[in-house]
Amino acid sequence: EDNRLMVRKYRSEAEDVKWAQHGLVATIINGEAVPVVQSRIRDAGFNNVVLIPMGADKVFMQSLAGDDVLAIVNGAKDFFKLV
Repeated sequence: EDNRLMVRKYRSEAEDVKWAQHGLVATIINGEAVPVVQSRIRDAGFNNVVLIPMGADKVFMQSLAGDDVLAIVNGAKDFFKLV
């Protein structure tokens, strides 16, 4: 009987880690479509914030300018609570 466990291995590059650390995983509320929420974020003036769908209601939020998305969200908590 073979009891070995197969495990996937992934070695992240330093630039990948830096990219991920500046982003944020978020949940879209009310079952809205990602493009609709993206448009609303852009209309509110957050032109550098992009949403990357992760499946179901999860998205990865990233700043195209390389800014820390958590700081952006914390600076406009009331707006982002609505989306």
